[in-house]
Amino acid sequence: MPEVDHLLGTRLGRAARQQFYRGLVDASYLLVDLPQERVARIREIDEQFPELDLGFVDSALVALSGTTGVRRIATADRRRFTPLARAFDLTLVPMPPETPFTP
Repeated sequence: MPEVDHLLGTRLGRAARQQFYRGLVDASYLLVDLPQERVARIREIDEQFPELDLGFVDSALVALSGTTGVRRIATADRRRFTPLARAFDLTLVPMPPETPFTP
């Protein structure tokens, strides 16, 4: 959430942020809590791909994908997520900065 909020605000502006918030309120997006038992998996994923320098958020997206069954990940970070998509059978959804935001 913090990364999406930040990217929307810096790349598309306040209106895009507000539209995203409305989508959260209307349950247009899946909002998932991070169960404690997934933290170990996040560490494993980060350690499995040291060359990608994933960090917590990117590793958590992959770990939660396994928990929720959601295989589509929206990202502009193709350098990190292309190898992850191959390894974990994920579909990457393009979101170029020039594309208008619509929930």
